[in-house]
Amino acid sequence: MSTREEYLNTIKKNTTKPVPYFFCLCKAVQRKFVNKYGNIDYKQYYNIPFREIFLRPTRLNVLERFDKYLSSRTIEGTITEWGIELKKSSVEHFTHMIGPLTDATRIEEINELPLPDFLEQYRWDGVKEEISALKEKDLITMCGIYGGNETGDNALTVPAFMDIFESSWYLRGLDNMLMDFYEDEDFLVALLDKITDLKVELARKWTVAGIDVLITADDVGSQVGMMISPAMYRKFIKPRLKRVIDAAKSINKDVLIFYHSDGNIEDIIPDLIEVGVEILNPIQPECMDAKKIITKYIDQLSFWGTIGTQTTLPFGSTDDVENYCEDILRHVEKTGGLVLAPTHLVEPEVPLENIEAFVNAVKKFNNENI
Repeated sequence: MSTREEYLNTIKKNTTKPVPYFFCLCKAVQRKFVNKYGNIDYKQYYNIPFREIFLRPTRLNVLERFDKYLSSRTIEGTITEWGIELKKSSVEHFTHMIGPLTDATRIEEINELPLPDFLEQYRWDGVKEEISALKEKDLITMCGIYGGNETGDNALTVPAFMDIFESSWYLRGLDNMLMDFYEDEDFLVALLDKITDLKVELARKWTVAGIDVLITADDVGSQVGMMISPAMYRKFIKPRLKRVIDAAKSINKDVLIFYHSDGNIEDIIPDLIEVGVEILNPIQPECMDAKKIITKYIDQLSFWGTIGTQTTLPFGSTDDVENYCEDILRHVEKTGGLVLAPTHLVEPEVPLENIEAFVNAVKKFNNENI
C-alpha cells in the first residue's frame, strides 16, 4: 500500500496510523526557513503529504471589468478578479476589503455584477494532469485555500474553494450583509444564490478533475460563538452548502468533503454532518475543547487541525508543542480520523523550531511499534 493510501485510510478511520499532518507557512516564516535551509520547497523538505491545486490566472482586465464600480472612488489597493479592493494593512498579509456591492440597494445590481470566470476552460488547462501527477508522486490533492496568502499572490485571485457566506460578504461588506439577514431577505437570498450557483459548478469541475479533498469553507464562528444565529445558518447557508456537496458527491462519492470555519461553531456541527461534511477544520482549542469535540463526533467526522495558532504554536516552547501533539495524538490512537495541523496559516510570530517540534512529534508517534 502506498503512503498516500495509508494516510487516506487514517483520515477515513479504516486504520489508526500513520497520522497525516499539514501546514502552510506565511511569507515571514518561509523567510526563516530559507535562511536556515536555503531556497528549497519546504513542503517537500518536511514531507507534507498534501498539495494544494490552484486554477490558472484570469486573462480578464479586472479594472475594465469593474470600471463602473471603481470610477467613483480613489483606488488605493489591489483590485481582485471579484472586483474587491484590497487595501494593505500594516500587519503582514492582512487587508481591508471594499466590495463592489458595498453601496448596492437593488437586486438588479446583484444580477448585473460580473463574477470571476472560474468555469472557463482555460482556467482549468493542465489541472487534471497536475492532480494525476501529484497522485503519482504519492501525494494527496486538495483545491487550494491558503496559497494566495502563502505565496504573496492576491488571496482572492487564484484560490477557488467552496465558500458561500464569505464570498458574499466580501462583495457586500460584512456589516451590510449582517444587516441584510434582518432587513432585506430578498436581497440576501439573491446574493447567496448567485454565489452558490458558481460554487456548485466549481465543485463539479474540481471533482471531475480528480481532486481527493474538496475544500468547503465559511468562517461563521467568532471566538465565543456563531457570527449569525444557528437558526439563520440553517435557513440561509446550510441548504446551499448541501447543494455544493451533493454536486460533488453525484460525480464521485469518494471525494472527501472538508469544511473550514474558524471560531466556535459547536452549535452547527450536527448540521454539517447532516449535509455531508466528512472532515471538520480547524477545531480551534482557544474556542472549543478539541478532545471533547473529537470524542463526541469521532464516529461521524474526521478532524483536521487542533494546534492553536493563538497560543501553543507561536508562544509555547518546543516542549509545549511536543507535549500538546503527544496528548492529542494519544487521544485518537484507537480511532484514527485526525490530520494534525495548525488551526490557521502559520503566522510570523511562530518560531521555525516549533514547526519542527510539531513535525517531529507526529513522526515519532507514527514510527512507534514499526
